[in-house]
Amino acid sequence: MHSKERYSDSTHSLPLSLRYFVFAILSLNIFSLGYSFVARLLGAGLPYDFPYLFTPGLFFSDFNDLVGQISLFGTPQFFTQHRFLMYPPAALLALRLSCVTAHPSRPFLLLLLASGALFAIGFFRIMRQRGLARSSAGLLTASIAITSYPYLLLLQRGNIEVYVWLAVTFGLWSFYRGNYIWAAVCIGLATAIKMYPFVFIGLFLPQRRYREAALSVFTAALVSLVALRAMSSDIWYAFHWNRIQLEAFGKYYAASPNSLGYDHSFFALVKYALVRWHVDIGPAVRPYTLIMAVICVVLYFSRIWRISPVNQILALSILSVTIAPTSYDYTLLSLYAALAILCVIAVETPAASQSRLIPFFFLFALVLTPESYAVLDGARLGGQLRAICLLALLVLALCKPLISGLTGAIDQGPNNLPIGSQSAESGLKP
Repeated sequence: MHSKERYSDSTHSLPLSLRYFVFAILSLNIFSLGYSFVARLLGAGLPYDFPYLFTPGLFFSDFNDLVGQISLFGTPQFFTQHRFLMYPPAALLALRLSCVTAHPSRPFLLLLLASGALFAIGFFRIMRQRGLARSSAGLLTASIAITSYPYLLLLQRGNIEVYVWLAVTFGLWSFYRGNYIWAAVCIGLATAIKMYPFVFIGLFLPQRRYREAALSVFTAALVSLVALRAMSSDIWYAFHWNRIQLEAFGKYYAASPNSLGYDHSFFALVKYALVRWHVDIGPAVRPYTLIMAVICVVLYFSRIWRISPVNQILALSILSVTIAPTSYDYTLLSLYAALAILCVIAVETPAASQSRLIPFFFLFALVLTPESYAVLDGARLGGQLRAICLLALLVLALCKPLISGLTGAIDQGPNNLPIGSQSAESGLKP
């Protein structure tokens, strides 16, 4: 934030669409939590591993599973462990940097808490700068924070998705404000840590920001190369070893029906149908990947290229967390930057047009709150419900232009000015 920025002199309450959103996320959260408590009181236990912190034995389970081998990062012993570390090299390096103390879980927990606080404080300031009253901005921020299923899951498991979340959030917000260099660096960094944020490079092409797109690719390649060198002095050996690790992910996760209730990828819908018919999932992974790649390329050049930058951010955010063969619920954190931008649009939208935004917020509410109630015949369906909601949200992003109250329709095509070059009165730059 710029130090010279000031809060708006006029303050107002939450607009209609955000009031519906707050009501939806609080109601869904209370219902899910109540469902879980009742299930436990009746002796039925939890319907499945639930993101609230009372789930026994799961606190920091992801982090603790990795920390032993990660402590050997950069040594020959690192490669002799008989387990798979199914992450790109940059993710392993980032995790190693979090394990420099005698008790690595403590600084990592501090990082998780600081990341949540940073997002909440930044979001509150943005809402205040857009003219929301302090109480309204505080209510909206607190409601999003306490009902965030992806963040609660991140805290419970101690997952390294926090690095991607930070990089994607800073990158998308920088792009929205017109700081394209920072956006390119952050998106490249996120792509190096995990592959799926690469789709955000597509934001630069309709703006004719080809140098920034190249910078993202260069950043991802450079960070990956540095991570491989930190892993071993023999970069080619480290690269080959890591390739085997990533192939194992496809074998043991993408082609597995385990944890299907946590998988909100579009392929999770296919997997659920195949599992119900007792069909082997493995042979379907490669055809799905190829077909999805073709669909995304066609969709990008036929539609995403032509919609407004805000709609592009939303559409690509959804694709980033759904097109991989497996996408567990930590990745939903990458949607929060798009949600923050949508909240800005809601504040700027006149009362007469607020109803246009309600479907967006209702689907976001379903995606980002816990769904312990989504159980059928003993099978958890939270991931599949989220996949359907994300598909509906993608259709809205592609077909329903978002409206800014200060600029009118911002359904700009590729030949219009980039976001950052619009006038200060447009409300698109804080």
